[in-house]
Amino acid sequence: MPAYVSHVRYVALAVPDLLTEAEFFETTWGLTREAEHEGCLYFAARGSAEPFILRLRQTAERRTDLFALAALSAAHVDQLHDSLTSEGVEIVSTPAALEQPGGGYGFRFFDFEGRLVEVSADVAQRRSSPPEPRSGLPLGLSHVVFHAPDVSATVAWYEEHLGLKVSDWLDQFMCFMRGHGPKHHCMAFVAGAPTLNHVAFELANMDEMMRGMGRMMKARMPPKWGPGRHTAGDNSFAYFNSPAGFMIEYTAEVESLPEDWTPRSFPRAADVMDQWGTGRLAGPADYPPLKPDPALWVACEV
Repeated sequence: MPAYVSHVRYVALAVPDLLTEAEFFETTWGLTREAEHEGCLYFAARGSAEPFILRLRQTAERRTDLFALAALSAAHVDQLHDSLTSEGVEIVSTPAALEQPGGGYGFRFFDFEGRLVEVSADVAQRRSSPPEPRSGLPLGLSHVVFHAPDVSATVAWYEEHLGLKVSDWLDQFMCFMRGHGPKHHCMAFVAGAPTLNHVAFELANMDEMMRGMGRMMKARMPPKWGPGRHTAGDNSFAYFNSPAGFMIEYTAEVESLPEDWTPRSFPRAADVMDQWGTGRLAGPADYPPLKPDPALWVACEV
């Protein structure tokens, strides 16, 4: 089926200490605070035309409220809504004008594991310009990775219902998926209880990524894994924890794929996950025992 979506617009996270998390993303991670609405803080990246790429709000426990995908047009929003409805997918809100920075036209639904997904089009774009050279600041959102109990089943669902395409497999442990366009992946799924694995922010090149990494280390926030370079996607990486404990990534130089791309399958090996071998300077990242995200099957009120 054709791809209905192109990229991830934003990720919405909820944390017990909103002020600390917000200060970190603005002053250390390198985003800009754009707006506040109904208890939510909205952050943009200097190099992204999206009105925001990260939303934060305060809750009693850490959770992933939702993530948003960009549809190719308002017509695609309607087509996807009708298709999902006919296939028995649980719709949370029908297509309508969105009341958030940038507005737009979209709807929300639960995927088959209970993640809340928003799909939108006609979002007003902001005036953007690349960050100053050597600033080490993010250009925008690169991708989001979720754990899934049955990776193959989750991948099949996103192929069938949203038209995402498989780019590469890491054994049967992890799968990288792309939307419309050449970028290697906008989403990935890795084995585990259904929860967020990490959110990746893209920088202009390897030098900018290292400068961002240096800024984090000066703030006494050393990497949990990296620097290194993945094989699938061929992107450089450095992983960190936010103050609330979310895994976040600086990445650069993500691979672009031709239209006739044939997915590859790599073994689950250290020199595949980090082809340079330098990531062992810090990591790989250790995760606490995974528990299902408390936001699963919860229709976020904002």
